Amino acid sequence: MNTIMRLVVGIGCLGLGLCSTGCEGYNALAHQQDIERTTLRLESLTPPPSEEQMPAGSIPTPSGMQIPPPRPQNTGTYSFMTPPTVARVKHSTESFEQYQLYEGQPAPNATPFVVIWVGKNPKPESTLPNTNLKADGSRAYLFNSLMAQEWSGYTVDKHAPYVELILTRPGGGDKLHVVAIAKDQENRKLTMEILNSIHWQENQ
Repeated sequence: MNTIMRLVVGIGCLGLGLCSTGCEGYNALAHQQDIERTTLRLESLTPPPSEEQMPAGSIPTPSGMQIPPPRPQNTGTYSFMTPPTVARVKHSTESFEQYQLYEGQPAPNATPFVVIWVGKNPKPESTLPNTNLKADGSRAYLFNSLMAQEWSGYTVDKHAPYVELILTRPGGGDKLHVVAIAKDQENRKLTMEILNSIHWQENQ
């Protein structure tokens, strides 16, 4: 019995010792904390060079890096592919470039099945009054990395299917405007191949 009592008393003393040691340990609220702060320089800093002294396209930043000069907007061209059987007739003015596409060599009064032109602010023919293009649907989507506005429907005179696209390249600038009219199933396949080949090619 005396041995058991000694064991109980010993365990109790050990518990009191651990409690007193833990209670007297490090207390984050009772001690001052080390805080990382911004170093404020006392010496003067060398002033940055003026804009006249800096080389073109070199803009200093706080990290010491340089921002490259902005890329010019007109750094590429619109392009498209046509098979050898398709004739291109080009018209150029100061405000736009136009390509009329014909199957084979065009007769004097032939009508192109695809007309592509590039200009500043093309107006969709599908939305103009008294147009031969009657749209029954429109949408906006991404076309070969170009923002596209599309109208589709049928011509008023021959009820032939057509599609009209206005494509905007990244960064803005001139837009590509195309109207394509499918005369028959074979012509429709050829038209889709030409339209799907349209893309913006950046200069390297």
